[in-house]
Amino acid sequence: MSKNEVNYFIKVLTFNNYSSVKIHELLVNMEGDNCLSLRRIQQISKEYNEGRVVTDPLTTLNTGRPRVIRTNENIDLVENLIQEDNRLSVSSIAERLQLTQSTVYNILREELGMTSVTCRWVPYLLTDAHKQARIDACREVLNVLERRDMRNRLIVCDEKWLYLKSSNVSARCWMPADHQGDFDFERRTVVRRSLGHQKRMIIVASNFSGLNYFEILEDGGSINAERYIQFIGNSFVYFRNAGIATERIYWMHDNARPHTAHLTQRFLMQHGVNLAYQPPYSPDINLQDRYIFRNMETARTRNDFADVAEVMRFVQQFLRDLTVEEMNKQLENLRTHCTAVINANGCYVVKN
Repeated sequence: MSKNEVNYFIKVLTFNNYSSVKIHELLVNMEGDNCLSLRRIQQISKEYNEGRVVTDPLTTLNTGRPRVIRTNENIDLVENLIQEDNRLSVSSIAERLQLTQSTVYNILREELGMTSVTCRWVPYLLTDAHKQARIDACREVLNVLERRDMRNRLIVCDEKWLYLKSSNVSARCWMPADHQGDFDFERRTVVRRSLGHQKRMIIVASNFSGLNYFEILEDGGSINAERYIQFIGNSFVYFRNAGIATERIYWMHDNARPHTAHLTQRFLMQHGVNLAYQPPYSPDINLQDRYIFRNMETARTRNDFADVAEVMRFVQQFLRDLTVEEMNKQLENLRTHCTAVINANGCYVVKN
């Protein structure tokens, strides 16, 4: 009998309440010494009884040494598994198909042209409601950006913690291969940040014409609605001096509690400010998160700040160096990204 026939034979008799001992006796009569062992038949019967039915005979009946042949059949089996779940490891594929790990690795790399890469990070596991909210927000942003002079009028605001001590220290170091002997190399350590590490919150409001207003909470605390309203009022003065009337501003922020507080909403309404909606879990739609804060962290790599004054000078210089040309480029990038999010039905859009 072929392996498929043996597998089907055990399946039928198991569903008809035959014991593993009886199935083994029947197979011995038919197969003789080539019959599966009683223990193996018990394992297969148990899988069927528990509903863990494996129909591929290569995964249920092959109990010998792993195979090392790169046949077309093996290549197809590996490819099918990867198409079903491309997170499978080489060892798990080898175990399921009774192949050696080197064979599976060579099939993946040489026959299928695969390479192992890290998975993309996304901020949150989106629900259907979140995806729809992202679609609606992107449509609103696109509509806003189509209006006259919106490059100056759309102001995006957000907050960020800046640690005085940089965390951008390499987590790797070079060591001699024979590290048992005496040498001058030191195995470096990396300390995880604790809540006690000094940090300051910065608040930044920016538009795509290159105007940026920021403040730093010097007391080291976080922001609340009263402090956020104070910041908005100060930023209105800054943008008004730059020629942007308060009632012409489109203010965009996320759904943090100080932003959605009744006091904040009432303050914005009293000043006739239009609010551009940013959905939850969507830093990719926020100019600060998607560009300014990301580049700010890169710019301060391995730089430590002695005090708040140094933080102030760093942020001030960084924002001053942002060019109008670059901000225009980010405006077009945001348009393109919002269109891509809509086309992706609200999912996160990542580049390959």
